[in-house]
Amino acid sequence: MQKIEFNKVTWYSKLLAVIVLLIGVPLLSFYIGIQYQNTVEVIHSQKETLEFIQQNKNIDNATKKDDSYICLNAVHGNSPQFKKDLALCESSEAMKAESAMNILYKNIMSKMDYLMKDTQEDARELKEIKDFRQNIILSQQSWLKYMKNECNVQGFPWSSDVEDIPYLTDICKTNLSKARTESLQQVLYQLDL
Repeated sequence: MQKIEFNKVTWYSKLLAVIVLLIGVPLLSFYIGIQYQNTVEVIHSQKETLEFIQQNKNIDNATKKDDSYICLNAVHGNSPQFKKDLALCESSEAMKAESAMNILYKNIMSKMDYLMKDTQEDARELKEIKDFRQNIILSQQSWLKYMKNECNVQGFPWSSDVEDIPYLTDICKTNLSKARTESLQQVLYQLDL
């Protein structure tokens, strides 16, 4: 058996060096580039979400004074147009609740997309993530249909006063959106584990 000399250049050490330089380095560079792009996409998605939240806060702050006045008068019945003020107040609350739910849903989808890109090597895990993502999409679509139908039922004009309909529908939307937001927060929490 021949003794290996590590400080001696041989034909196979030259071949190994060529293989590492021509195949290994480009593959490693490509992998690092993909990971960098995934990180940039996640950061960009989070940045868009934060900007969206900030825009909603700015809109909320701009209308908060008017909303608070309208809602306070509606709650205390001080307004001559009590039902319209109450409807405006509830409509604003419903929009805020739905907006929070939608932001959370977009965050979950963004996280799922990142997980799918991150697990390209493991086919079984990738399939599980894709199936889970599809279930979240179907669940959200079903929830939105349920909310629409349920709120239409709750807002049905049982009384002869048609002005009650938007108010009752918006209360329903607010309550159901808040419930769905809590459910989505649990999903996001599980994804972070």
